[in-house]
Amino acid sequence: MTTKKQDAPEGNLDEAAAKEAAAKKATPIKVLRDFWDDDGTRVRKGAEVKVTVEVAKKLIGENKAERADPLPGED
Repeated sequence: MTTKKQDAPEGNLDEAAAKEAAAKKATPIKVLRDFWDDDGTRVRKGAEVKVTVEVAKKLIGENKAERADPLPGED
């Protein structure tokens, strides 16, 4: 008797993996207002730090940070 391997739809698996990888990728931000990270460490205004994309979006949405990465062509 042979059994067939059931595969997940390729599009869903690749898409989910891409979203997860993007969320874990670090991106630089410039801190506009002090905040405390997950470890309870204070990050002061003016600091440039790398955080996950998810955290960056949250802080930017709360006007606590802005993007610090260069625009294309400004390397």
